[in-house]
Amino acid sequence: MKTLCSLVLLLLIAGYSSAQKPLEENYVGAHHSRSSSPEATFEAYCLTHALTTIEIPEGKTSQYVIAGEVKPAFKAAASYADYGIELKEEETQYFQISGTNTILKAESLYRLRLSYALSQQKL
Repeated sequence: MKTLCSLVLLLLIAGYSSAQKPLEENYVGAHHSRSSSPEATFEAYCLTHALTTIEIPEGKTSQYVIAGEVKPAFKAAASYADYGIELKEEETQYFQISGTNTILKAESLYRLRLSYALSQQKL
């Protein structure tokens, strides 16, 4: 009887400990993916939302302080990376697109974080 109780107790302990391992692995995997995911999705958000274009009418002058000149992009939906622009933390930048009356506006990282956070709250 004593041997039988010991055997049952041993089986219960072994079953409990083996059942905990998959839960711990799932928790670590889910925690790891959650911790890296927000940064990756913010980067994706920046790629699609950092740039806007401003058309300057012919004969008008721009009121923006131009940070430089960029070549026209070959893709219709080009990102700041395609133009080789480095986004700044607290400064919105304006670039003249060569050969056009178009200004390229690159939002600051600060404003992008704010708009990203607001877009996540709406979900």
